[in-house]
Amino acid sequence: LAGQINGTTGYEEAAALGLVAGVNAACAVQGKPVFVPARHEAYIGVLLDDLVTRGTTEPYRVFTSRAEYRLLLGVDTATRRLSPHGERIGLLDKDRAASAAERWRAIDQAVAGLARERNDGDVTADLLKRPEVDAEQVAPLSPILQRLNRDDRRIAAETIKYSGYVDRQNREAERVARAGARKIPAGFEYRQVPGLSNELVEKLGRALPGTLGQASRVDGMTPAALAILTVWLEKSTQKR
Repeated sequence: LAGQINGTTGYEEAAALGLVAGVNAACAVQGKPVFVPARHEAYIGVLLDDLVTRGTTEPYRVFTSRAEYRLLLGVDTATRRLSPHGERIGLLDKDRAASAAERWRAIDQAVAGLARERNDGDVTADLLKRPEVDAEQVAPLSPILQRLNRDDRRIAAETIKYSGYVDRQNREAERVARAGARKIPAGFEYRQVPGLSNELVEKLGRALPGTLGQASRVDGMTPAALAILTVWLEKSTQKR
């Protein structure tokens, strides 16, 4: 990615790439698995995936519009998504990782409890789903919300308020991850696949995607071409 950093990314994007490169250098020295956040885990994951699979011929910037799962990438939930990675690679000590995990357990328990708690005949969760209602308005009526601090009350309330949208994006991210997890062997020769255009073969040869998911995001990849590539990989696997 050195070429991508040199003049084709902003300072923040270059710093993010440098950070991930440094982390993975340390992981390599220690024999640990590399740190490659997925697109639904972090905007750095979107940045890395875009530059690796799509490349860039002009200055690249990470905008929220580039992330198809941006509802999952809120700053409030960053510790939930990334603390396990931080603990694994040694950037987050065990005490802080345990504290983060305990915090999210408490929030999850509160969300589940609010779906059962009733106030004057109304389920608290249903009250929180109303657009005009926020956590602080409901907290005086809810012992469950009162047990959380102000920030965590807001997160619990927003989790309930937007649960339909977030659950849908989670399901979509899981579906795409399963479908795209098929590995593409190192050194795979795309020119042997009939039906792929010369332009797409050239782009795949430059991008060297490691999975079908990465290949699906290479610029110029069509659903038909991806289907052809999928079938060819299955046949190659059966032959081996």
